[in-house]
Amino acid sequence: MALEFLYRQPVRIRFGIGAGQSLGEEIKALGAARCLVVCDRFLRTRVEAMQKEIPEIAAIFSDVEENPQLSGVIAATALARENDADAIVGIGGGSTMDTAKFTAAIARENADALKCFRGEIPFPQTRFPMIAVPTTAGTGSEVTQVSVISHGKEKKTINNPVFMPTLAIVDPAFTVTVPPRTTMNTGLDAMAHALEGYWSKNHQPISDLTAIEAVRLVLENLETAYRDGANLSARE
Repeated sequence: MALEFLYRQPVRIRFGIGAGQSLGEEIKALGAARCLVVCDRFLRTRVEAMQKEIPEIAAIFSDVEENPQLSGVIAATALARENDADAIVGIGGGSTMDTAKFTAAIARENADALKCFRGEIPFPQTRFPMIAVPTTAGTGSEVTQVSVISHGKEKKTINNPVFMPTLAIVDPAFTVTVPPRTTMNTGLDAMAHALEGYWSKNHQPISDLTAIEAVRLVLENLETAYRDGANLSARE
């Protein structure tokens, strides 16, 4: 049987130790003048320090729950509009990035978050550009068109191209403060994603190669990162 597949990676990825220092430069490259940063609660102080160096950061939203709620998206969207934001930055784990992605999708066109969540109306065709800055391994949210959001007890995994980040800035140095248990859990999550990709009925040669390499890297480095969180080589 002939092999056929389509491969596309629409998210530009900037990877490397120190890559996070390019955030201000990348915001300007988007043509943004005022951005909203969505971040984890414990990162707020760090983002406030970044704000002094990056004047384009107009506002910070840090009330992201562990299982992100639609109420958080609505609050972040309101803050973006109040501050005339023209771009969204998500800094944190998967919950933060999913909140930022949903916010970027609806804030520009003033769309009704609940109706979009329930599928009663389509997501707007235009959105704010969005930069994703992950602080853990594993979720992969910085390069996917998926946002997992809850509304009360209703939890939905929404797959829509409008959620695709414009840019992912992946800096291993941003993960050094992750606690050992979370380091292990997110590292195993990364390996699980790689194995799932390899076993998928839709697998193809490019995804196979990246999956195999990802598993190798996790097996060779996760224990070191768990035992010595400051080891940048293992974090990388």
